[in-house]
Amino acid sequence: VAPSVTMVLQAEVISNQAEKEFNDSNVGQKWIFRPDSFTNLFVCSCERITMAHALYGVEYSIEFSMPSSPEVAPVVTSPLVRANCLPGEYAVLFTPDCKPCPVGGMCDGTWTIRVSKGHWRWPLTDVPALLDIANADQRAVVYDHYTTFYKCWPSSACTGPSDVTEAPQCRVGHLNTSILCMDCQSGYGFSGDICQKCNPLWLDIILFFLICLAVVVVVGGVMYTTYIDNVKGVKSVGFIQMKQVLSWLQMVAASSDGKTQW
Repeated sequence: VAPSVTMVLQAEVISNQAEKEFNDSNVGQKWIFRPDSFTNLFVCSCERITMAHALYGVEYSIEFSMPSSPEVAPVVTSPLVRANCLPGEYAVLFTPDCKPCPVGGMCDGTWTIRVSKGHWRWPLTDVPALLDIANADQRAVVYDHYTTFYKCWPSSACTGPSDVTEAPQCRVGHLNTSILCMDCQSGYGFSGDICQKCNPLWLDIILFFLICLAVVVVVGGVMYTTYIDNVKGVKSVGFIQMKQVLSWLQMVAASSDGKTQW
């Protein structure tokens, strides 16, 4: 049966982000379809249904209804989203814009930016998820943190990559929640720039005892050799050699705690 000439089919854009504080001109767009007397189909005088300025991060649907026939239930399409940006770019949330991937990030064309190896950013676990922030000013501050990356020192401390909702991934022994992975986990300590697992207490006691014993043996040996040389009337060089050895040990200890990159 041909549709009545008084009937029209209306298509309207609706969104799941209507409460967010941004200007979305796509929401509320309407297209009117009128019955064609030859094909018995509803047709639109528009060239095509399009949303050229659809925003990233927003899901749209099109609701088809017949205002003149309220007894006909509306039909809603599955969620529609804007197509991704190019690889090496990221989609700016709640805008139709694409931007080049920031240094330190990895971009696949979606709004998600992952952290590359050797870099760090403020974890999103400390703030509400971007998609859940309604206030535009608060969202801008969080987004600035999200798109800003810092180079780690040493770069091996930050292993990356991490998912968008995870804290930055740090090298084993480095604390994931620390800034730039600069702090060590419990049970680890710095050896140069890298956090290394600490020795058990009993092992440190044994090593300390052995070192003390070695020092006593070396010093006692030098003193004994010097005494014998003096008795024989021979000039002793034992103390000079001992001072050279101690100076070398001091240099080794200082270089191991320094920040020199060899």
